[in-house]
Order: sequence, then C-alpha cells, then structure tokens
Amino acid sequence: MKNANKILVLSLFVLAMLSTIVAAAEQFKLGDVNHDHRITMADVTCMRDAVSLKPTSCEFMANGDMNGDGLITMIDYVMVKDLAKKQ
Repeated sequence: MKNANKILVLSLFVLAMLSTIVAAAEQFKLGDVNHDHRITMADVTCMRDAVSLKPTSCEFMANGDMNGDGLITMIDYVMVKDLAKKQ
C-alpha cells in the first residue's frame, strides 16, 4: 500500500509539472522570441542575430526553434520571417 501511495503522489507531481509546461507553452507563440505576444520584425531581428552568432537582447530564443531540432538555424529564421510578414 505504501508503494501505491508513492506512485500516486509521483503521478500527481508529474501531471502538475506537465500542466505547468503546457500552460507556459500556450502563453507564447512559437517564433515569439521577445515574448511580446506577437511575431514581428523585432523577432526576426533577434533570430537573425542568433543565426549570425551576434549577441541578442531576446531572452526567449527557445521559442525560435521552429522545426524542433534543438537548434536555432537559418531554417528557423526563414520560418519566423515568413510568419512576421503575414502578421
């Protein structure tokens, strides 16, 4: 019975963590690297700087990984640029 309680507590903890991660992910769009809730040329500029290995003021570059490969590359930059143009 003690093991069942431990498993239940662990399961609830994992569920709470996943809920927090999903809520945070929904709060900001993919491509919104400056977290202003919009994808604009400011995001494109940050992406360009990141791809060029220049310092960037954007702190949320993880949102710039458009294709989910774990890297910020020219492909991600082009995808953010295309989204900014559509806004």
